[in-house]
This record gives sequence, structure tokens and C-alpha cells, in this order.
Amino acid sequence: MAAHLHRYGSEIKYIADTIEDIEWYNKEFHTDFVKVGIRSPQTLGSFMKSFGEITAQMTAISCFRDEMQQKIDNVLALLVDNMQAMNDRLLVQNSKAMQEILAASKEEAKQSRELAAQTQELTKEMNNILKANQDETAVLRRLAHQTHRLTEEMRKDSVSMKTVALLTAFFLPGTSFAAILEMPFFSQNQWLGSIGRVWLWVALTVPATSMCFWFYISWGRHESRRSKELRDADAEMINVGAAR
Repeated sequence: MAAHLHRYGSEIKYIADTIEDIEWYNKEFHTDFVKVGIRSPQTLGSFMKSFGEITAQMTAISCFRDEMQQKIDNVLALLVDNMQAMNDRLLVQNSKAMQEILAASKEEAKQSRELAAQTQELTKEMNNILKANQDETAVLRRLAHQTHRLTEEMRKDSVSMKTVALLTAFFLPGTSFAAILEMPFFSQNQWLGSIGRVWLWVALTVPATSMCFWFYISWGRHESRRSKELRDADAEMINVGAAR
């Protein structure tokens, strides 16, 4: 709109200059026109009157254009002021938003630092737990090794005890009956004295030794079955615990 008014002002000035030139031309050459008979002497007055009216109208149009130009300038100034105020308000709002964003960023950074510290502490605790587990595993491994050695020693002791028991079962009946037959009671008895003590010792020792060996073997088989049942029960409990 301002550009159109500026163009209108240029055109109005151009028209006013043209009318002024035409008016000057008619005043300057009116006598010559009258001499050659192109116009009458009274025509100049009507021309001047018409030119005066046109000039007055052009002046009114120019004044109206100037008023419009002033109003547009005022409107543009108001628009500029409003835009400046709006920009200032947006700048203030953006500044507040940036401050809030910075505050939120600081809070997030603080939370991140706290989380990092907690994570570091948790990692340290996990490392301590892992180290404790490793130490416990090492202790358990040593304990298992010692238990294995103890088991081996107990197995050796068991073999030794079985050997001692076997030798005892072999020699105890014979020595016992030999000691009994050497008692004065048997030497003073006439009937027992007439019997060969060696055969009597053999007759008593062989069945007793056989019974001792039979009892030893039966007891060993019973203990083997009992150990096998206990191992089977332990294995079943381990399998049930693993299934849960």
C-alpha cells in the first residue's frame, strides 16, 4: 500500500507539472492563437478557470494522498512497535524457557552424577561380593581337597580296621579255645584228658572261625547295602532340589 501511494504521489506531481505547463503554454501563446483565428479572446478565461478547477482537484487529491501516507506511516510504526513488543515478549519467554531448560539440565546432570555414584558403589559392592565368592570358592576347594584326603585316610583306616578284624576273626577263636583248654579244669577231668586236645581244639576252632567269617561277611554285605541305600537317597534328594 505504501508503494502504491508513493507511485500515486509521483503520478500526481507529474500531472500537476503537466497542467502547469499547459496553463503556461495557453497563456504564452493565446495572443498568437487569437491572431491566427484558432480561438477567440474570451476562450482564455474559460481555459484558466478549468485549469484552476483541475489544479484544485489535484491539490485535494495530493492532500488526501498525503493523509493516507501519514496514516499508513502511523500504522506501519504501530506495526513495528507491536512487532518489537512481540519480539521482546518472545525474547523474555525464550529466556525464561532457556532458564527452565538449564535448571532441568542441571537437575538431570545432578541425578546422573548421583546415579553414576550409586552405580560405582554398586559395582564396588559387586566386586567385593565376587571377591568374597572367589575366596569362599577357594576355601571350599581347599576344604573339598582336605575332605577328599580325609576320606582317603578314613578309607585306609577302614581297610586297616577290616584287616585287623579279619585277623582277629581268624586268630581269636583258636587262641580263645587254646587258652580255655589249658585251664586246670580240663587237665584234671579224666574224660577230657583222655581225648586229644589238638583234635578237640580243631573241632571247636574250625566251626567257630567259620561262624566268625560268616558273620563278618554278612555284616560287610549289610553295611554295603546300607551305604548304597544312603547314597541313592542322597542322590534322589539332590535331584529333587535341582528340579525345584
